[in-house]
Amino acid sequence: MRHGVFILRGLAVLVLVAASASARAQGGQRVLCYTTYDQEYFFLAAVVQKPTLAGRQIAFFSDPVQDDAVSVFLQKGEPTPRRTAQSVQMAVSAAGGGQLYRGADATPLKEFGDFLTDASGARVPFKYGVSVRGQLNQPGAAGNGYTVEMAIPWVELGGPPAVGERMRFNVVAFSAAPDSAPLLSLSPAVKTAADLQNPSLWAEIVFVDAAVRSVAAAPNARVSGRVFSSKPLIDGQAADGEWNTLTAFGFSESGAGAAVFTPTTAAARTRPALSLRKAPPPIRPRPRAAADPAPRRPQRVPRLVMALYHYDVQGDPR
Repeated sequence: MRHGVFILRGLAVLVLVAASASARAQGGQRVLCYTTYDQEYFFLAAVVQKPTLAGRQIAFFSDPVQDDAVSVFLQKGEPTPRRTAQSVQMAVSAAGGGQLYRGADATPLKEFGDFLTDASGARVPFKYGVSVRGQLNQPGAAGNGYTVEMAIPWVELGGPPAVGERMRFNVVAFSAAPDSAPLLSLSPAVKTAADLQNPSLWAEIVFVDAAVRSVAAAPNARVSGRVFSSKPLIDGQAADGEWNTLTAFGFSESGAGAAVFTPTTAAARTRPALSLRKAPPPIRPRPRAAADPAPRRPQRVPRLVMALYHYDVQGDPR
């Protein structure tokens, strides 16, 4: 009888685990990302679909990873098991808090004076914006989520990348809500909090002048195309036409962990929809009647003044 009780309890546990995995797969996180860059910043937008939203970190220089948050990791150089001095991480909470973690020790900034300076001596801050769909710290709903846009200064990595340069790169979505995985990573090799600061487990990104789907020299790397004029507005909206969808990528929560996907709708840079109306008929001015030219008449000759000038050249031997 006791063995039967143990078997029933074991079956109950398996059913609960399977139900939890199924619920997580149906209502878990889904993250769609866009990137670009210029000479000053690396830009990223992340559109997160998530049923339950949780967050309380609302200030600059707070600790966003305690909330529902998106964190971006970049490192120059070869993959290493530990972060180096040319490594940076930026995190933004769904509640509005933001932070930048610098260098090998992932040191968080404390104040504006911690920002690095550019060649002119001006401090270069990070930028970010957040918008929320739904309500924070309330029961979840199917359409909930949040959008994060951020700009990481290249001065944090010693300057902008050269065309074709590759870096270690990862995007992680943190969750403080119980119905989603606490950590969802673009790189499938990053599975736990202990893996977060290991660049050898991160994915890779390559920087190009013109946006393309992939680069032959780095077929598995994410591609970021340079922007020259129409830079994204970092306000947390990710408006239509603001980001190049050709290089978009995403990852979502599944029963087996994170599933990476490429959006099928990303065929080219999208533009806002336009409502075209039929043009009004052209306005044709009435032609003027031809007028006869004025009759010819003698013209007065202007008075001329005649003067005699003497021309000489100094030192002329003649």
